[in-house]
Amino acid sequence: MAHLQDAQDAMSFITALRQASLDDSFARLPPEALDRLRNPPRALPDTTDPDLLMSLELFFADTTIKAYDLICAAISERHPDDDVYSHYYVKQLASELSGVVPLMHDMCINTCLAFTGPFADLDRCPRCGEDRWDEKRSTLQKKVPRQTFNMFPIGPQLQALWCHPDHAKKMRW
Repeated sequence: MAHLQDAQDAMSFITALRQASLDDSFARLPPEALDRLRNPPRALPDTTDPDLLMSLELFFADTTIKAYDLICAAISERHPDDDVYSHYYVKQLASELSGVVPLMHDMCINTCLAFTGPFADLDRCPRCGEDRWDEKRSTLQKKVPRQTFNMFPIGPQLQALWCHPDHAKKMRW
């Protein structure tokens, strides 16, 4: 019987993919991201500010927010005339410059599945039975998921690659 349910779930996802649109509720892209996807930039963003470049390099160094903040504090102490941007600001700026914005989705605490597509309205995981919502942090006004994950849509990533001449050249056959 489990195989039948798996097949039905797969068909639900296939149907959702066939009917997918940037305007549907599952897309969940912010209006700015939708506009950028529909009207991609034709020129490279200005990244000549050395302080911005340093902050972006730190941001993409794959550090924790705490480590980023400690490194920024050390740089600011040694070089007080240099601007070192906050992690939040650089994260927003990276999204703005690249057009790549993360979409957050709820997922099962045991990573069985994501609560999206045919599972979007469920309050429990159909695989393991675990609750979707964190009872301790949830309120009547706002339900808080027990676990989430970030998904980065492919469209903005491809646009960001095609925007830079070197990357666009590498993407050709």
